[in-house]
Amino acid sequence: MSKPPLAAPRHWVIALMSIVFAGCGTSSQAVEGYNPLADFEELDPASIFATPEPQPSSDYTTEQLTRGRYLVGLLGCGSCHTDGALVGDPNPARLLAGSSTGIAYTSAFRNSTPGIVYPANLTPDMETGLGSWTMERLITMIR
Repeated sequence: MSKPPLAAPRHWVIALMSIVFAGCGTSSQAVEGYNPLADFEELDPASIFATPEPQPSSDYTTEQLTRGRYLVGLLGCGSCHTDGALVGDPNPARLLAGSSTGIAYTSAFRNSTPGIVYPANLTPDMETGLGSWTMERLITMIR
């Protein structure tokens, strides 16, 4: 009996994939005693300020405000950007005003060291929030 024409290449593919997967498991960082947080430097949450009072804005239409509320709810912005939300005790008086609880961050796709990111103030405050941002900058951030 003859083998199907793709039988031989299939064995090569399986062998190659086995080598690749074995290589993925033996990272240079898998050295015993390696601590990725050894050089960790804690930062102060500089973006936590008093929550500004809500201000009605004539700059945006009712439709734009409704769409903004919809996107904030859909994207779950308050889950991180509201103080206390990351530890299960959100403070409604500080909705979207930033968080004093940090989120551990590192990226396998960049040559970066691990760190802590503090969710920023997303309120329309001109000094501490997004009030001075352009529409293009907001769109870029959300995307």
